[in-house]
Amino acid sequence: MNVNTIVDKAYETKSLKDIVDAPVAALQGISDATGELLGHLGVHTVGDLADFKYCRWAEAIVVASQHEEVGTVAERKAARAVTKAAHKLEIK
Repeated sequence: MNVNTIVDKAYETKSLKDIVDAPVAALQGISDATGELLGHLGVHTVGDLADFKYCRWAEAIVVASQHEEVGTVAERKAARAVTKAAHKLEIK
């Protein structure tokens, strides 16, 4: 895996395990000052950031949103009925 585009130069040659244990500032775009702020939340390493419950919740919401059914229950039920009827017509 080429991580050169997501880590600072000093970490480009490191193993993934080393990067997991590296300070969050090893990630491009996260400054030492931001790393200090995250440290106050208990996030000191890249691994901590990956395990940070708010990051995990946010990721879960993003993934779930890709599969979210939109519309009211009645609208979804009507759409399923139309799909089912169309499928029956195709079978005949």
